[in-house]
Amino acid sequence: LDGGGLYSFATTSGSGSLSNVTITNNSATGNGGGLRAAGANPNLALPNLSLRHATVSHNSAPNGSNISRSTGPVSLRNTIVSDGSGGANCAGVVINTVANLDSGTSCGFGTANTSKSNAEANLSDLANNGGPTETRALLSGSAAIDAGNAFNGDPVDQRNLPRPKDGDGNGTALHDIGAYELQTPITLDNTAPVITKVVTGSLGL
Repeated sequence: LDGGGLYSFATTSGSGSLSNVTITNNSATGNGGGLRAAGANPNLALPNLSLRHATVSHNSAPNGSNISRSTGPVSLRNTIVSDGSGGANCAGVVINTVANLDSGTSCGFGTANTSKSNAEANLSDLANNGGPTETRALLSGSAAIDAGNAFNGDPVDQRNLPRPKDGDGNGTALHDIGAYELQTPITLDNTAPVITKVVTGSLGL
């Protein structure tokens, strides 16, 4: 079984694009727990698939836990590929268009085109965070917050909430990487708790 979440297969022609999607919690026994891209003819540049503002995470497969590509270009923009299990996040070459995040190094992003490798996505569990479909929220310390690229960036996230927003609280609104846009900065309560010990009884004097 290949392509636990999505299998993109082309024979003589084909292309597709996905934006503001979360591909998560899928598994495959072969290639591409989240996404598998393959074609009938390895000499043709098919299928032609692009992902924009996608979160591809927490999928499982022996070869390409999140993404497996054998033929045709798979282009990523403002996309998270993280926390796969069983195999590396990516198997096969993917195109690092701009501002992507890999929790490992297998996708080959490095730091080119403002992308991040060995970066912490810090994603929540899949949950109802508003909107018609469930998402993985960006938690405190996520390297995806305000790290996206505005060129061809979507004006809303998967929940249909506006992009960009100032997620890190520095006064500048920038796109987040992935399908989820943090709407307000995360505020941590660092106040030390006050502990009061109450002693009851008699002293027996």
